[in-house]
Amino acid sequence: MRDAIVDLEARMRAMFASIDDARLEASAPGGGQTLGQALLEDLDHCAIHHGQAQLTRNLWEAAHPDAPRTYEHWR
Repeated sequence: MRDAIVDLEARMRAMFASIDDARLEASAPGGGQTLGQALLEDLDHCAIHHGQAQLTRNLWEAAHPDAPRTYEHWR
């Protein structure tokens, strides 16, 4: 699993690095905002879900202290 995360991180970094300023300032599909604004909004949305998942895991672990811990921080 850790290898998949590292691989995806590398691909995401390469993808974001390939988007030039002109494209970030261009209209996003659907209009109404730039591609940069749309990407930032989507990334913020994903971060919120990641935080919610982590909080849910923390609550579950606190409620089940005898359950085996399988989580490994990947960094």
